[in-house]
Amino acid sequence: MTELALERTERTQDHVSIGESAPYALLVDDEPAILRALARALKGRGCQVATAGDGMSALRLVATQDFDVVVTDLTMPGMDGLTLTERIRETH
Repeated sequence: MTELALERTERTQDHVSIGESAPYALLVDDEPAILRALARALKGRGCQVATAGDGMSALRLVATQDFDVVVTDLTMPGMDGLTLTERIRETH
């Protein structure tokens, strides 16, 4: 799924145009290598990126910052990605 999402990004827009505000993405995954790879790919496309290693950390970030998109792993210890998205929807 990650490769598909990145492929779609590549086809639709290479970089954020000058004058546009850069999209702000929150990436949530318990695997640091995945976070680094996704962050590198999105930053290369002109996005601003924040990362969280678990659902609770992500909720703390969402409570204090406005993100344009949240990309989350579905299977994480503690709080899975579906529960995380439900909690985000409840508060935003």
